[in-house]
Amino acid sequence: MAIQFARARYISRSTGGNAVRSAAYNERTAITAERTGELFHFSHRDQPAHHEVLLPAGADGRFANSAVLWNAAEAAERRKDAQVAREIVLALPANTELTVVHAPHEGESDSERANWHAHLLITTRRIEGTKFATKKARDLDPEVRHAGGRAVVADGEVWGELWRDHQNRYFLEHGLSIRVDPAATHAQEHIGPVRMRRVGSEIVERAEVIR
Repeated sequence: MAIQFARARYISRSTGGNAVRSAAYNERTAITAERTGELFHFSHRDQPAHHEVLLPAGADGRFANSAVLWNAAEAAERRKDAQVAREIVLALPANTELTVVHAPHEGESDSERANWHAHLLITTRRIEGTKFATKKARDLDPEVRHAGGRAVVADGEVWGELWRDHQNRYFLEHGLSIRVDPAATHAQEHIGPVRMRRVGSEIVERAEVIR
């Protein structure tokens, strides 16, 4: 089923985030963070159906390597509370006519087994040849507001609507009868394996504190 769910957030050092760790998780590989010396190891996890690094025209080809790209992104940030990356999670249609990026976790219900999604990790600075720009790409920043002590992407609903329109346009262009279900625009929060999906459970709370 196609839905319009799209979630955006920052990977920030102030909340324990690390772009290298996120990149290693997305690729399901092992990458050493040069800034901290930590080894983030996810190669034991199930591999994603697809992983790719997309670079702008003129970017040094060495950035096609996740370890090079995201260590350079971390090195470009000096502040201890720096926002080092953006992450967008997009719900993908589970329809058999389409291929997908990140297979769902095992689950007991149809909705859990249909939790197809893609993780997009985006640098906060543009790449200029062999290096990152000296200034962040503020023109690409979403509107962020603070509510209850947490940063919230204020235009998050708009992202969902844009994702809905993009999917429907793709379906139409490819002669598919699939359309985004308008009655299922709010997906359940993607919080990992089945044992972590019950909001309010002890393991969810612990994960939130760690994050």
